[in-house]
Amino acid sequence: MLVLGRASLSLQSLTFNLELTYISGSELTESSEDFTNILVDAVQNLSHLNTLEFNFPTYPIPWRLLASISRFPSLKSLTLRHSGGAETLEGPVPIGSVSFPRLEELKVTSSRPDGVTATVSRLEGLSQIQSFDFAVKGSDIVDAAETEEMIDLVAERLSKNTTRSIRFSIDQRYTSEGGRRVLKLSTLRPLYRFEGLIELILELVSGFRVDDGSLEELSLAFPKLRHFELQDTGAVISVTLKGLAMLLRNCTALRQLTLFINATRESNLEFDKSPIEVQNMEITTLNVMWCPVDADDPGYAAGHLLRMLPCLREVQFNGWYAWIKAWAQVNDLLGKHALKTTP
Repeated sequence: MLVLGRASLSLQSLTFNLELTYISGSELTESSEDFTNILVDAVQNLSHLNTLEFNFPTYPIPWRLLASISRFPSLKSLTLRHSGGAETLEGPVPIGSVSFPRLEELKVTSSRPDGVTATVSRLEGLSQIQSFDFAVKGSDIVDAAETEEMIDLVAERLSKNTTRSIRFSIDQRYTSEGGRRVLKLSTLRPLYRFEGLIELILELVSGFRVDDGSLEELSLAFPKLRHFELQDTGAVISVTLKGLAMLLRNCTALRQLTLFINATRESNLEFDKSPIEVQNMEITTLNVMWCPVDADDPGYAAGHLLRMLPCLREVQFNGWYAWIKAWAQVNDLLGKHALKTTP
C-alpha cells in the first residue's frame, strides 16, 4: 500500500474495502491505530484524488485519515459506509480538521440512523455539496426518533442554495416500538427547504402511506424536479392517476419518473369524472414497478397515460402475472401510438 501511495501520484479514484472479524476490545483499538497510520502515509501524496470510497462494515472510520485527505484540492466525491451506530465511529475527532469545502458529492451509509447522524455531524465545510446520498441498511429494526433526528441534521448541514440531488434509502421494516411504519410524511418535511432540487430518490421499506394528497405535497415542495423516484416495497400505496396528474402539473420539468400508480378503472372513477388537464412532453419511459392495472382492459391505462404523457414509449413494470401481461399489452398500444404519430 505504501508503494501504491508513492508510485501512483496521479491516481484519481480510490476504494478501500476492509472487514475484520474476531477482533474486539484492545485488539481492535490497536489494529485501528496501526491501520490508520499506514493509510495516512499511503495517501498523503495522492493530491490528484477526486473520488474516495471507504467500505468499513466492521471497522471504525479512521477520522485521522479523513483529516489528512480533506485538504486535497481535487477531492469531489466521498463515500463512507460502515455498520452499527455512533459507537462504531473512531474517536476523538480532530477538532476543525475534518472539513471538505470543495466536496460536491457525499454518500453515507450505516445500519442505524444514529450512525449516519454521527458521521455527518463530524464533517464540516459541506456548503458546496450538490449531491447527497444517505442510507440506513442492514437491520430490520430502527428507532423512529433517530430517523427524524438524522433527517433534521441533514437538512441543517447542507446548503439549500447548492444541493441539487438527494437520495434517501431505508430498508428497516419495524420501529423499535413495534410499529410497522418507520416514516411519516412529516419526517421528510425538513427536506422541503431544498426547493431547488432537480433529483429526489426515495427508496423506502415501510415508509409513510402514499396517496394522492401526500404526493401532491411532495410535488409542491420540489417544483423543479427533473428526476423523481418514490419506491416503497412495504407501504400501502394508493396513488391514482389523479396523483400522477397533480405531480406532472406541479413539477413541469420532470423527465424521469418511477412511481407506483393504481391504474385500474375502479380506483379512478373520480378522476374520470373530473380529469386534470396536463401534458408532459419530456417523459418517454415510466417505471410503475408492480402497480395494478386492469387485466381485461389495458386500453384504459394506456389512454390516460398517453393523454398526460404524449411522448411515452415504454412502461417498465414487474409484479403479478396478470398485471405483467396487461402492462405488456399497454406497451403494445404505446408502440402502435408511436407509429401513428412519429413522422
